[in-house]
Amino acid sequence: KPFDFMTYNMTGSPYGMGEKDALTYGKPNSDPVATTAVARTMEQVDFPKLLKAVDEGYCNWRKPSVCLFGPSDPMVDVATVFEFLESKRTNMKCLTMAAKLGHMPQEDYPEALHEPMLKWLAGETGKDIKVGTLRMTKYGVKESKA
Repeated sequence: KPFDFMTYNMTGSPYGMGEKDALTYGKPNSDPVATTAVARTMEQVDFPKLLKAVDEGYCNWRKPSVCLFGPSDPMVDVATVFEFLESKRTNMKCLTMAAKLGHMPQEDYPEALHEPMLKWLAGETGKDIKVGTLRMTKYGVKESKA
């Protein structure tokens, strides 16, 4: 069944997107041939095998990594993030955001990730990362003065 990405991003997404941006975002999915190709590819994926390969890859990953995620993600339960990281190497650092960010905070409100990312890059993740309370305004994300 085709999914109307453009309409979802303009009206159904928790983060409203301007029409021009939504049209650009949805352009690759506007061709029925493209959506059919994606659907058929997804139907043929052996997800258990894929997940096993990803899990094994993480077990061998040696580079410091951070998992920044929005606690208001409607698609991924926060508990599953920690459950996923339980069996991973200790170089995986998980940071939650104080802001009510969703599934793709890097695309929704990249400015909310600025401080946590800089602190992680500087090796300061053992310290508290105070993000404050963020709120959405018509001018973008603003930090509330508490």
